[in-house]
Amino acid sequence: DTTITGVTISPTAPTGTKGNTEQFSATVNGTGYYPREVVWSVEGGTSSTIDSNGLLTVPADETAGSLTVKATSVYDGTKNGTATVTLQ
Repeated sequence: DTTITGVTISPTAPTGTKGNTEQFSATVNGTGYYPREVVWSVEGGTSSTIDSNGLLTVPADETAGSLTVKATSVYDGTKNGTATVTLQ
C-alpha cells in the first residue's frame, strides 16, 4: 500500500526581501513506493512567482507584506505543505 502522509517545506518561515529570490525545498513523506515530485505555487502576492524547482522570485514592485508558498504532492493532490514568507 502507498500512503502519502504529508509534505514538508524548508525553510518554513523565511523573511524575504523584495527584489530577490528564495530557494525552497520539499520532502514528500509516506509509505510504499510513490513519486517524490511536488507542484509549487505561491499565493497572496500580486507579482511574485515560483518555478518548478521551488525558486521564489519576489519582484521589487510586490505590494504584499507576506506570501504563502505551497508544495502539493503530484501523487496525492490532497497532501501539501506551506511556508509563510514575510516580506521586507
